[in-house]
Amino acid sequence: MPEYLEEIFDRLSPALELLFIRYEVPPRRAGEIVEEVLRIFNRKHREIENPEAWILDMVSRRLAREDRS
Repeated sequence: MPEYLEEIFDRLSPALELLFIRYEVPPRRAGEIVEEVLRIFNRKHREIENPEAWILDMVSRRLAREDRS
């Protein structure tokens, strides 16, 4: 993972942790979701203006979608 992404995830860690707790996501699944979002981010990073907001939004959407199913 590039250093700037590590820094972003360090800053987002508390918010992501709260989301995973709120949706009662097991640690293994939380890691899978983060990996999925990172893969998408790597493909689209040139188009993303605010990486932190984008990552939080993507994780939130995935959790909400899984919660509905």
